[in-house]
Amino acid sequence: MTETEIAKELNVDQSTISRDIRVLKQLSQKFVYVLAKSDLAFYYKQCLVGIEEVKRRAWEIFNKSTDLSTRDKLLALKLVIDSNESKFALFKEGPAIMQVKSMEERLSNIEFRQDSREFTKRFDRVFPIMNNGKNGISLWKDKMIIPILYNDE
Repeated sequence: MTETEIAKELNVDQSTISRDIRVLKQLSQKFVYVLAKSDLAFYYKQCLVGIEEVKRRAWEIFNKSTDLSTRDKLLALKLVIDSNESKFALFKEGPAIMQVKSMEERLSNIEFRQDSREFTKRFDRVFPIMNNGKNGISLWKDKMIIPILYNDE
């Protein structure tokens, strides 16, 4: 269904549908970003644990199975080698993953500060200070909105 068809069905302007879709896409991207950021370390650890379990089982098969052929035992040893290589690859990539996580956290802090500044600017536009009381309380339409520091000069 196109945006125009949706707008017609809902009896709204097509620009409303377009704007809503844009916002939904942004929310989806943010959701995926947050999910990846919060779960990345967990999945990394799960991979390491899984590789270690495979390696443990391969050694168990090699050492305790008396009825296996030499070929099967060699395959178990190959699995140990492959597990070690996979684990090494994860360790090699680990610092890069942690660096990305650190950068993501710093970016989040920057975005938070920027959002805070934007909120303050919007608030100041919506609620301009109309009267400054002598006690250092900012007033808007004679109602206290935000306590501020009062400086005696």
